[in-house]
Amino acid sequence: MLFTVTLCSPKILNGQLALDCLRQIGNTCSFTCNSNYISSVTLATIICTTGGNWNRDTATLCNRTKAHEAHFHREHI
Repeated sequence: MLFTVTLCSPKILNGQLALDCLRQIGNTCSFTCNSNYISSVTLATIICTTGGNWNRDTATLCNRTKAHEAHFHREHI
């Protein structure tokens, strides 16, 4: 009998999961944000929950820093 392992997504918008993250249900994984982005949560960890969903919205975990946002805005006016 074969069992399939449900995994959470490997993608975080403007960031990346730690290399040792297995992405399996119940796993707690750390993440880092890309340059010019900062974590929106105090503890940079997320948990893979039932159904293969992270316990936080991975599209909002890493936000552009204020300095980068101001620079970006000036360039695109």
